[in-house]
Amino acid sequence: MQPRTLRRVEWAALALALLAGVVHRFVFAWGAPLWLDEAYTGVIAAQPDFAGLFEWCRQELSGPVYYASMWAWEKIAGDSNIALRLPSLIASLGAIVLIAFWGPDDRRERLLWAGFTAIWLPGLLFVAQARPQALLFLFATAQAIVFLRAMEFRTRGWLTLWALLGALMVMTHVHAAVIAGIQGLCLLWAIRPRLRDAAPGLAIFAVAGLWLSLQWSFLSGILKPGAAWYPLLAPSDLLQLSGHLFAQNIAAPAVVAIVLVVLGLQFAERRATGTPMPYAPPEAMLALSAVASVLLVYVMGYIRPSFAPRYLFPYMPALLFGLTIVLARTRLLLGLLPSIVLVTWAATATLNAAAYARPELRATLNPLEFERGSDWLMANKARSVVFLWDNPSSALSGDARQAEVAGFFFRRARYPVRLRAIYLDHAEHSSERIAALADAEGASILWVGGEEVPTGLAALPQFDCRIHGNGKSNSITCARR
Repeated sequence: MQPRTLRRVEWAALALALLAGVVHRFVFAWGAPLWLDEAYTGVIAAQPDFAGLFEWCRQELSGPVYYASMWAWEKIAGDSNIALRLPSLIASLGAIVLIAFWGPDDRRERLLWAGFTAIWLPGLLFVAQARPQALLFLFATAQAIVFLRAMEFRTRGWLTLWALLGALMVMTHVHAAVIAGIQGLCLLWAIRPRLRDAAPGLAIFAVAGLWLSLQWSFLSGILKPGAAWYPLLAPSDLLQLSGHLFAQNIAAPAVVAIVLVVLGLQFAERRATGTPMPYAPPEAMLALSAVASVLLVYVMGYIRPSFAPRYLFPYMPALLFGLTIVLARTRLLLGLLPSIVLVTWAATATLNAAAYARPELRATLNPLEFERGSDWLMANKARSVVFLWDNPSSALSGDARQAEVAGFFFRRARYPVRLRAIYLDHAEHSSERIAALADAEGASILWVGGEEVPTGLAALPQFDCRIHGNGKSNSITCARR
């Protein structure tokens, strides 16, 4: 294909990807109810003073950077659903702009990286979420760009800026420590004759380490078997890795296969002709730091119950950069590979946004959702409520903090209610047991859990019940008759 024609096709694919990505960001999931994790964000953001913010941050898996920013933001914008979610939209768009204007020197590769970022589907799913993933992705994007500069110039200023971004990532989510540690070793190796230049950066990371020590009691608690959000990974979960990286569809394993084929052909050519691989050492180190981080965290999920797909967010900007340079530097399929992937991802995102355009489907989008149940109890004049979350990790926060989360929607509506959070072992979540606890206090019920719902509550004469959910995650709300 002629270079001019290739450029036109690629420009069209880029425009399509950017348009699809921006439209998805503005239309997908904004009308969905807040779910449990977002209620946590709302509670922390609404703390009346710094002492409350500090204590809550010590009891959370995510770090204080996101919650402190949301705490300040809430004082300006309030705690409505849109207000709590808007910072994620800003951060998500910011990552695209950051790459497009300050990414690698090569303009084509810079725009392709921005295009892949704009249309990366797992990232799109978290734009309308009051959670730290979008901010973490923005920090990781900036760190990836600065890593390339630091490897190129090796000055104290670039090293310190990289460390500052790394510390912000770690203090946004602890899983960012993996890629920060791997990249840090690469940088220390690169500047090994002048290790004193790393001193400011090491001091910055020491501050992040001090904070993690304050969180350690909670962090260690969620790693205990039986006390975590997630089970150990099974051997069959390895087949889902490509989907965790690039979304659960047929395009995900295809992208992984394409990258492996391209790298295999390039390596074979290197062995046969001595042609070097078309990647500079800093570029290769950046991409490999992401690959190593993904594999390390995934392997740890087989040893400790510590893995969820969203924990891969801090590694994805570097991985998407690696995808960009691999696809951009091959003539396989006439040089159309970047355009093919962009168009495929754009089509997938468009279909995803269209699938959830209907309000009734949008309402079932988020798991562990109890906003609608809370609204329904208020409409039914409930004055006493017991809240149960069918997960052992709810016990880590303690009943008082769990009650604060459970009452978020009531407090936001300024609705007076006496609310008690109760933790029960999973085996005790029978309809009879839950009803007895509610009857002892003359209370209504707000239960949040998984696929198995205590549906027997709806058959009891003292309750009028409603079930909400998406099949995999459900809630049942019962008002007293």
